[in-house]
Amino acid sequence: MTNLLSAKPESSHRRLVYLTGVLLFLSFSGLYLVLPIDLASQPWDSLDYAYSTEVNGIKMMRGNHPLGHFILSTIFWLAQQLGYDGRALFVFQIFNSILGGLIIGIFFAMLVLLIKVKPFYALGLAGIIGASHSFWFFAGTGDIYHFAILSLLCFWIVLVYEVTVQGRRYPFVSGILAGLSVLFHQLNAVLLPIGVALILLTPAIGMQTKEVKIRQVAAFAASAALTIVLGYLILGYIVTSTLSPAWIIGWMRGYLGDPTYGRYLNTRFLETALDAVSQRVIFSSLDGASFTIYMLLASLFMTMPLGFATRKVHDEKKQAVMHAAFLECLVTWLLILWWEPQNPKFWLLTLIPSCIFLAISFEGVEKSVRNWLPRPGRGMSRAMILLPLVAGVIVFSINLQNLDDDQDAAAFDEALDIWMNSSNPNDVLITAGDLVPHLRYWGYRPNTVNLFRSLQDGQSSPDDFYELREMIEQALCTHRKVLITPAASDYIPDDQLSLVGVSRSALRAFLEEEARKGKIVFWYRNSFDDKLLPVYALQQAEVCSDQKALMPREHSHLFR
Repeated sequence: MTNLLSAKPESSHRRLVYLTGVLLFLSFSGLYLVLPIDLASQPWDSLDYAYSTEVNGIKMMRGNHPLGHFILSTIFWLAQQLGYDGRALFVFQIFNSILGGLIIGIFFAMLVLLIKVKPFYALGLAGIIGASHSFWFFAGTGDIYHFAILSLLCFWIVLVYEVTVQGRRYPFVSGILAGLSVLFHQLNAVLLPIGVALILLTPAIGMQTKEVKIRQVAAFAASAALTIVLGYLILGYIVTSTLSPAWIIGWMRGYLGDPTYGRYLNTRFLETALDAVSQRVIFSSLDGASFTIYMLLASLFMTMPLGFATRKVHDEKKQAVMHAAFLECLVTWLLILWWEPQNPKFWLLTLIPSCIFLAISFEGVEKSVRNWLPRPGRGMSRAMILLPLVAGVIVFSINLQNLDDDQDAAAFDEALDIWMNSSNPNDVLITAGDLVPHLRYWGYRPNTVNLFRSLQDGQSSPDDFYELREMIEQALCTHRKVLITPAASDYIPDDQLSLVGVSRSALRAFLEEEARKGKIVFWYRNSFDDKLLPVYALQQAEVCSDQKALMPREHSHLFR
């Protein structure tokens, strides 16, 4: 027990730390593999990335996080060379599950051996990350966020080692890892100022001078910039088949310039963020345990300012790590609040620095309480060491109880099968939002319409439904069937409708007007609210001009 409570394990006890890390890796990887995310719960991006890999191979890389796509596409290609003939999504799920466990094991070992945090604190916080809903969820998808988190974690390990432990004059490896982290996800660009901050905050070692600090910053910044530039040139060339700066910049711009970002900066953005963190990032739902959840989150959040107030009990190097972790949290939180505070994926990238800060905070509060209490009561302060562990157990137990219901998945699969059996690959499908990505990417129905995108593209026209109307007419003129669910208007979020300036009633009226030109061909039950919805089929009913009949399919942007 003494060894577990110690913040500085002897070399003979390193094996125990490594063994614990391996056990965490095996346990969490096994958990994610045994209890994966079902098909009905797969998010849009996960299905999109897997489908795009099957169709376009390595050229499917997205500019906002290309390196993760490059690795996943390569893994799928290798699996095919070894005789695998299944879907890419299954390969991605297995690999992300293994990555998830690896992150937890490495994070635990880093806290104990590098930052010198007590093992019980490290174990509890590693458990909170591993059992958190979003981390668990995305370990079972085809997304790239576990790559981004692992690269961020490796950056922290090497940066702390090079700067605070060894005091290297030229932290090139840290800079390279920072650059690679940006290639894994553009939001990881926050690591560039964080690296500079830790270099400047770390006290000088030995004969270090200001000139040495300048060299460290220059070496870090240069290696990071070079990695980013070369990485985007190489990956951009693979995708665009050109070294033209204009083409590559157009591909790599990713999130930059999207007009929809910043739309959540209103009077409720903090409420939106709190709901996302409590109900989608850490927990999956508040049902039946809202008091426990809010008390747990409140205790974790309160530990942060208390830990910051007691930071002086740590040595200067640990304080520097604490300040850098807090700075990364602050910068990233502000970006997410402006960006998309309701999106759990972005908050995932803050889990590692948040838990580094929390681990040091817990130790600082414990030491301060022990110094404040009279000698007979000092032993009571050690009870704090169990708080993160208890929190991790609570997070795990609540999220385990709230796993997706098999009946909901069965109802979703039934609805998907009905649509698949009633349509052909070239048909145009207008259905409720929960089925759109699954029909398009899993069911090979590429002409499944994204209503929000079609309305967004029609904003430049006096007719809000111009793009939709043209797409329907062109499909009919080229002898393709159009299947319409008028109730699809009920499943577009209010914030999306407000962005395009279209009322729900107007959209419903348009879809009903088009549906009346056809007839009901089948009904299906929407698993989202268990409503039975009719589906109408439109066939060519008018003579089309030769020009429209021969028009190329130029509305593919409506289906993305």
